[in-house]
Amino acid sequence: MLKQHRDPEEEIRTAARGNVKILVLDMVVFELERLARKASASTHAFASASLDFLEKRRIPVIEHKAGPTNVDGALIACALTEKTPTGIATV
Repeated sequence: MLKQHRDPEEEIRTAARGNVKILVLDMVVFELERLARKASASTHAFASASLDFLEKRRIPVIEHKAGPTNVDGALIACALTEKTPTGIATV
C-alpha cells in the first residue's frame, strides 16, 4: 500500500462498512520499534514509516491481554475477548 500511495485507513473503512475503530496492539508497536533499530535498510525504512504513520494519524495503541507472547496470538486473544464484534488484520 505504501509503494502504491494508498491510504491504509481508507482501505480499511472501505472493506469494513459501518462503525470502524482502528486500534494497534502495543506488541505491534514494540516489534516495529525493534525493526526500526535493528533490521536491514529496506525493512528499517518500512518500520520507521509505519511508526510515523501511527504517530501522525494518532491511532490508539492498546495494551495486549495476558497470555500469548507472540504478536499473532496476542491479536487473536484481543479480538476474542472484546465485547463488540472485532476483526483483526495484519499487513
